[in-house]
Amino acid sequence: YFGTVSPISLLGNLVAVPLASLVIVTGAISLVLGSVASVLADIFNHANLVIVTLMAASTRLLAQMPGGYFRVSPPPLWMIAAFYAALVLWRFRLWVKGYPQPVPPPSEAGSRGLSDRGGGNG
Repeated sequence: YFGTVSPISLLGNLVAVPLASLVIVTGAISLVLGSVASVLADIFNHANLVIVTLMAASTRLLAQMPGGYFRVSPPPLWMIAAFYAALVLWRFRLWVKGYPQPVPPPSEAGSRGLSDRGGGNG
């Protein structure tokens, strides 16, 4: 899957994410109701099967669309090295400027207040 760009995945996620949420919800309901009556769990498990089948079918359909994905050549090694060097330099620049500022834990800031810490910017 490296070297593949799939713009169709944006549309695929608009379909798959809500369906996956339904899978989680119906699975949780099946788990809870299964302790009461296995028939109720079976009903939600069959509903879950329908949702998963629909999600797999929509994924297969979108994967077959022409132009849904295309191949790109891997970047040269020097470009990868330059990218990571730029990240390190950017992070070093932030470190020299004093970013990120440490944030006090919520319990410490809430119980003593900021006035006990000696003022505003730490």
